[in-house]
Amino acid sequence: MLDLLNKKLKRALRELNQNDAVLLENDASERSIAHMLSIYLKAEFPDYHVDNEYNLNIDNERDRKEIWEIKEKLFELNKTLYRRHQRIVDRENYYHLSVYPDIIIHERRSNSRNLLIIEIKKSSNNNVNALDFDDFKIKKYTGPYNQNEFKYAFGALITINVGAGRNDNHRSEFFHDGERTAI
Repeated sequence: MLDLLNKKLKRALRELNQNDAVLLENDASERSIAHMLSIYLKAEFPDYHVDNEYNLNIDNERDRKEIWEIKEKLFELNKTLYRRHQRIVDRENYYHLSVYPDIIIHERRSNSRNLLIIEIKKSSNNNVNALDFDDFKIKKYTGPYNQNEFKYAFGALITINVGAGRNDNHRSEFFHDGERTAI
């Protein structure tokens, strides 16, 4: 399955390179790039919904995607959290925070067909905290953690090459069961 996901993702990235080079060459916003990539992904996954910045969760009483984590781990990531203006709520030894993945491939109003979560970073983004936070989110979305009910089968962290001298070889790292995995 991971091989098939990788092939579909590579085809969508090829479409992005061919049709939207102006966004990549001019270092457009991550959201603009993610939006266009999601359009190409929809063609690759016609039986699923492909959404950007989707925060709904049918299995949550507030109907929102939230990650629960031990306070100490979130304090390690706090620079990123404050920069992103995340809402953190104290629950004894755990905090929860709202999350908005860049792209998800899933079935809306269900957590039984959550296929792939994608976080995108541009090659021009040197913010290590932001990358660490995206890594953390993907692990939570795909992992077997007690208080996280997302049940995504796979995750991908994609570094999109941007700028004038860029190449079309974007880097993709895949996740399964809360850990990085080889293809």
